[in-house]
Parts: sequence; structure tokens; C-alpha cells
Amino acid sequence: MFTPEQIQKIAATLTEKKLNACPSCGRLKTLEIGQALVAFPLQHHPQFGINLTGQMYPCVPLTCSYCGYMMFYNAVTLGLAEALGLSTTKEAAANG
Repeated sequence: MFTPEQIQKIAATLTEKKLNACPSCGRLKTLEIGQALVAFPLQHHPQFGINLTGQMYPCVPLTCSYCGYMMFYNAVTLGLAEALGLSTTKEAAANG
């Protein structure tokens, strides 16, 4: 779960990116930060079935409070790794 301080840092970072309207419904000021990181696991050779590598993309979820559209922003790419207590690098996020 994100702390209030972490939510403030996430909000400030996303505000700098000028995210305003929901890309689905176009409503303004309806995007809400989720309660915790969402981890997208990486799979090598998914054609051979599930093969989770232990590597992941840590993402900050945003949900439109009007239409429910969800977006996920890579926390490392946004420069939030330290603020969120992640021990990773931008290179690791890019390479998996």
C-alpha cells in the first residue's frame, strides 16, 4: 500500500507529465492513483507456456473514476523507484 507521502510524490510526478484527461472518455480530473504497485511479470518464450522469470515491471496504476479505464505507468521510468522503496535501476526496468 502506498503511504500518503508516496501518493503525493506520485501525484506530483504525474502532474509534471501533464496527464489531464482520461484517454477513453475524455473527462478531466477523473484519474485516481491506485492503492499499491501493480507488477507485470516478464515471460521469456511465452509460446512454450507460462515461464515466469522473477523479473517484473513495477507500475503505478491510475483509474478513471468515471469510466473505469485503467493505465499503468512504469515507476522506475518515472523516477519513483527510491520514493517507493524499489531496489532497481532504470536499465533493469528497460531490460527486464
